Amino acid sequence: MSSLRHVAIRCSDMEKSRTFYETAFGWEFIGYRPSGRGLDLSDGVNNITLLQQPADCKRPILEEGDEYIHF
Repeated sequence: MSSLRHVAIRCSDMEKSRTFYETAFGWEFIGYRPSGRGLDLSDGVNNITLLQQPADCKRPILEEGDEYIHF
């Protein structure tokens, strides 16, 4: 049986999202990506990469069910 071990999420505020995952789920900060536009967190088995959404990237608000991405 396979399982999901990694997820990457684009965030409007990468540092605020980092704080959320550390506080809400106890994930530990691993480090920044070489570009500085992403960071990694882990629970020791699984990991998540938070990617900073470019400031000039504008997306329209969509109705539920028409989202660009979801889990």
